[in-house]
Amino acid sequence: MKNAYRVRQEIVGEKMAEKGITKVLVTNPINIFYLTGASIVPYERFMGLVLDGETGKSHLIIPGFEKGHCEEEGTLEIGYQDHEDALAIAADLVQGCEKLGVEKKTLPLFILEQLAALLKQKQPGPGVLCDLVEADYFLEEMRFHKDSGELEKMAKAAGYTVDILDKVKRKLVPGAMEQEIKFELLRQISLEGALMGPASPIQVSSGIHASLAHGIAGPKKIEAGDPVIIDFGVTFEHYRSDITRTFFVGKPQAEFEKMYRVVWEAQQKAIDTVRPGVAIKEVDLAARRHIEKEGYGAYFTTRVGHGLGLEIHEPPSMHQENEQALEEGMVFTIEPGIYIPGLGGVRIEDDVTVNKEGAVVLTDYAKALADVTLG
Repeated sequence: MKNAYRVRQEIVGEKMAEKGITKVLVTNPINIFYLTGASIVPYERFMGLVLDGETGKSHLIIPGFEKGHCEEEGTLEIGYQDHEDALAIAADLVQGCEKLGVEKKTLPLFILEQLAALLKQKQPGPGVLCDLVEADYFLEEMRFHKDSGELEKMAKAAGYTVDILDKVKRKLVPGAMEQEIKFELLRQISLEGALMGPASPIQVSSGIHASLAHGIAGPKKIEAGDPVIIDFGVTFEHYRSDITRTFFVGKPQAEFEKMYRVVWEAQQKAIDTVRPGVAIKEVDLAARRHIEKEGYGAYFTTRVGHGLGLEIHEPPSMHQENEQALEEGMVFTIEPGIYIPGLGGVRIEDDVTVNKEGAVVLTDYAKALADVTLG
């Protein structure tokens, strides 16, 4: 039985054939993991996966000490030493191909220039730059659609996330520092042996600080009545979760109560819009129009969400001009917010996947005003 990585490589091969691409050079470590199961952080060293559309063979070029990571049994690992030229190995593997697929969004220009120079030495004539074809789009398209195994991992990540949040919210009391809450989240994540760590930098912002959409936790102390935005996630078997809840430490002032109600309603309208075939922009606009109708349009300064999976931010981008249609298996966040300088902010975020009936919320955690008002 073929493993998931071999199946994915074969799908890439089919897409290469459709576009007349002879070989593909994959250098993004996340995409390499997706296609081989090799979880490697190369740092400054080169790492590349070469897929040959004609032979179906694949070669993973990695530092020699990293050999043994690849879970795709059909992929040949080629290790190199630090004094050796890894790009020369890549050039040997891709030379002679008519069309070379590369990840134009992430392949550093200096690597591309070095590779082109090596290929010109091996194959005098027109430069390889004329034969480069963008491969990002079909790798992104594949990662859009999470299979059942991926969705199961993301559901488990979400489950850990809500459990941890429920424990940490008890620490939200007047006098507690934002960074205390951040470190408590980190501590709780570390206590779960199945987790690889946080999904991204943890955000905790309170009071006026909560007017920043991406607030960094600091020594600021939480005060009675403050909104406290907690935005974090976890990584489970390489897949990520992402949740935001705005809590109030004590009874909030009337303006915050209104802001919270508007954001909560806006998020639900966006969730209710989700179903296969709907343009992504409609999800954003469902939330945005409600916030605008309530008079806060100028303070909703972000898109409504982002794709989620092996990366904390990945396609699709859930913005108000994205015409792409939603499809089953997509996973993304829905996180409208209102951020008023000099006052504070409110954001509610959940992870959502699309099935044939509509939206399935993975981060199932209470968000009624009574549930997030503490003390």
